[in-house]
Amino acid sequence: MNTYPDVSIIVPSDGELTGLFANQTLSSLEVVADFPAATGTWVLFAPDHLVLERHIVKNLLLAAEEFDADIALGAVRTAWIPTVVSAGELAKDRPELVASHLLFRRSWLKDRVLLLDELVNGVEKIPTSVLHEAKVIVTIAQEIIAPKVKKAPNPKNAKGSPFKNLPSLGYFMARILPLKNEVLFDVEGSRAIDSALPMLAKQWQQDHPKFPQRWIAAKQRNSFTHAWHLGRARWLVVNEVFRNGLPKREGQTMVVAACAMPLLRVGRDNPDWVLQPTSERRPAWSQVGRWDIACVASPLGEQILRSSTAYVGEIVHASIFGDALVAAAMDSKLRSRLALDLDRPVVVFTFFTAQSAPNLSAIAESFKDKIQFIAVTDDGSRLQLPDGVTQVIHDIPSWLAASDLMITDWSVLTLEFGRLKRPVIALETHHLDVVRRRGTYLNLTEVLPGVIAESVSETLSLLNNWLHARDSLDASANRSESFAALAGSPTGDAAASIWSAMAGEQ
Repeated sequence: MNTYPDVSIIVPSDGELTGLFANQTLSSLEVVADFPAATGTWVLFAPDHLVLERHIVKNLLLAAEEFDADIALGAVRTAWIPTVVSAGELAKDRPELVASHLLFRRSWLKDRVLLLDELVNGVEKIPTSVLHEAKVIVTIAQEIIAPKVKKAPNPKNAKGSPFKNLPSLGYFMARILPLKNEVLFDVEGSRAIDSALPMLAKQWQQDHPKFPQRWIAAKQRNSFTHAWHLGRARWLVVNEVFRNGLPKREGQTMVVAACAMPLLRVGRDNPDWVLQPTSERRPAWSQVGRWDIACVASPLGEQILRSSTAYVGEIVHASIFGDALVAAAMDSKLRSRLALDLDRPVVVFTFFTAQSAPNLSAIAESFKDKIQFIAVTDDGSRLQLPDGVTQVIHDIPSWLAASDLMITDWSVLTLEFGRLKRPVIALETHHLDVVRRRGTYLNLTEVLPGVIAESVSETLSLLNNWLHARDSLDASANRSESFAALAGSPTGDAAASIWSAMAGEQ
């Protein structure tokens, strides 16, 4: 068994290396002080003061392995998907490259003595021309350096000077007053799994009209209005990526109403999809120690959630997204409402992010007159799509319900779609990433109601067979029931169940 790491990060330093780059989601790496000490197949030179984006080493490695490259280069926005270029093509636009942006195959680099000496000596930039001997260079669009996080307003500042900033002032004033029987929806981002939360708000408005609601828009976040309602609302409805520097007041109840359930582990053994970006350390609202209530659809979801974080109080088996999905599937006029062709099947692509999506041109071209294609990303990021494939960002439960087949890269929507007991093709182009680095919560080959394809060409063949004989994927049909049970069967009363737990009703 190979015990060597995949990547060696070389930090020319006399200081302590332990703990450097510990936030990287690639677990198979080492940090060493010099090139001779490196044992990884790949090497990256990064000073100890550099804060790398947490997924970048893994994504550089995946691109390099996929194209059998000698060098992988980040922060090059030629396209969102990995792109093979030559040193000559790079040199036209970039006569120099930032040394820390490059992942080298160690066996290739050790034979380039002059280049290696420059890197070992800590050079910040290298001429692009020195890479001309590389047979394959692959670029990815992802940024190398982690974005700077703006420091949230500190409510303690309001004690000495209430007028130091408006958010602090808003919170300072709100906490003087008693809590109000108000529900605050504070949902950051545009994740697919959150697209059903407005339905929760609508249902609560109908069932509990005496309790006012507030929905914090993106332009209001970290404003006086935001801080004021954070300090007054008795119930806070949030999602996993909720972050704010203002402490939760005593007596407030925080409800995580949309928990995305991945089938893959992310990063080290502790997933980082919960409490981003502080899952390995503490939640942003650590002043109160935990989420009060988290909503998941099944015992599997509860198991994943509790293994991911110790900051969960009560867990309610309820899914707003699942209720919306099943309700939409029962609508006989759904496809007409979505303006879909009733005579052609619908296939949905679901991806973690735009970065993880493969090139879909071959699939779109092959079936442009035979299949209607739609696409969704978990995080709402925009895809670069060929003609014939349309990305949807609203009413996602309805679009999934209208689809006959899902093609996924293990998106968190895989389990959600599983409730419909329809076939799934997992397009797993990075098999090593799935099995060796990330690990899985389940034996996916035994539970998936479909097949696992390792390339776009294999997916083309599977789609062609499915188009001509819909039962071509039925070899796994006996797993549809068990997979739906893993996802958790919605009961249709998720809104009522969550309210009862939130309001302490028996």
